[in-house]
Amino acid sequence: MSLANNTEYQQLFFNFDEPEPSCDLTEGLTEPWSEEQITRLRERFLNQALRTLVDGRRSNESKRKAMEWLESNEIAPFSFIVCCHDLGFSPEQIRDKTAYFLTQTDKSSTKIN
Repeated sequence: MSLANNTEYQQLFFNFDEPEPSCDLTEGLTEPWSEEQITRLRERFLNQALRTLVDGRRSNESKRKAMEWLESNEIAPFSFIVCCHDLGFSPEQIRDKTAYFLTQTDKSSTKIN
């Protein structure tokens, strides 16, 4: 998926008009997770990290952890790289757009490499 402009990027991840969904993805789960459920969880990981970075109410520690996750090149089931690829995003583009957004909105003094 291409993120053509900042408005599209903001709409994708920063729609604060919608309440954050419940975090209990295991409710009623009695069988192994489906690929759809895993993809949904990866989307939530990515969304939550990006929301944390721009939410002025979040602690610096929470923002630091979100930034570390975003900057990591680790390959693991729920790493940033794997979440992006599963969702059809370019990790580099997400990093670049996030850095640009944070710079423009002055929401963080942390720099993404």
